Amino acid sequence: MGQVYYKLGRFYYKMGQVLFTKRVRFITKRVEFITNWVKFMVKWVKFITKWAKVITKQVKFITKWVKFITKQVKFITKWAKVITKWAKGITKWVKFITKWVKFITKWVKLITKWVDFITKQVKVITKWAKVITKWVKFITKMGLFYHKMGQVYYKLVYFITDNYRPTHFGFSKFYYIMVPDLPCI
Repeated sequence: MGQVYYKLGRFYYKMGQVLFTKRVRFITKRVEFITNWVKFMVKWVKFITKWAKVITKQVKFITKWVKFITKQVKFITKWAKVITKWAKGITKWVKFITKWVKFITKWVKLITKWVDFITKQVKVITKWAKVITKWVKFITKMGLFYHKMGQVYYKLVYFITDNYRPTHFGFSKFYYIMVPDLPCI
């Protein structure tokens, strides 16, 4: 019976060690991977927002230039035929610039959509990181519990095997009553 308790104690002790070390390492690696991914996504969001600010500044600058050029076109169309030829060239440039403004505004919309998508992904990943950290805490508590159980069984087996061994004159009363079938340890 002492051997059985000893083996049970060793089993719980090893089980506690396995749960406490291998699983915790595995889960902490996953948590590190997810936190690195969150950091990467946050950097991407910052980068895209910077680019969105730059593009919006360019759009404002180009729209100011478009207004200025349209005023110049109105002024120039009042002048002679030579100036009207110049006005045609400027109107072509205005059309080109307005096309560029439309293109840049489309890009700004696309970048803002990407920023929204990435922020949603960051929120989802942070929620998962919280869930995984809760699981890590739970598994570490379980590992410590099994570790302590193994220690208790080990001490119990040590106490039983140390105090209740068979004597030279036969079994001790306690040992004989508790385990009549087993041979002496």
